[in-house]
Amino acid sequence: MADEIGKPPVLVGASLGGMAAMLAEGTSDRTVSSGLVLVDITPNSNPEGIERIQRFMRSGLDGFATLEDAAAAISSYTPNRPKRVNPTGLKKVLRERDGRWYWHWDPRSSAIGARRSCRTDCPDCSTWP
Repeated sequence: MADEIGKPPVLVGASLGGMAAMLAEGTSDRTVSSGLVLVDITPNSNPEGIERIQRFMRSGLDGFATLEDAAAAISSYTPNRPKRVNPTGLKKVLRERDGRWYWHWDPRSSAIGARRSCRTDCPDCSTWP
């Protein structure tokens, strides 16, 4: 499809899409794009930042009793932002199950929760939410 444009496109990739775009750009024997915009992904990582994210993700493994508890967890992770309890917004990332609120993804099965690093043969990439 990109060949139909007549010149390499600018790729925009978020999260797994960004990973796929970096993989395509880095492993192709031809020019894939004229630019690459990455969102929520980076070609270089910061081990301390990764550990901070992993701690946050693991903090919700047992779910939250209330949406307010989930908002408090998010607030402690992002102390530079004002704390808000927006039930509509929180319900986009949380699911109620057995009277508790859980992240809509399962941190135990993701590369973050399982403490794995992604690489080209990473089996977890196909199971990311």
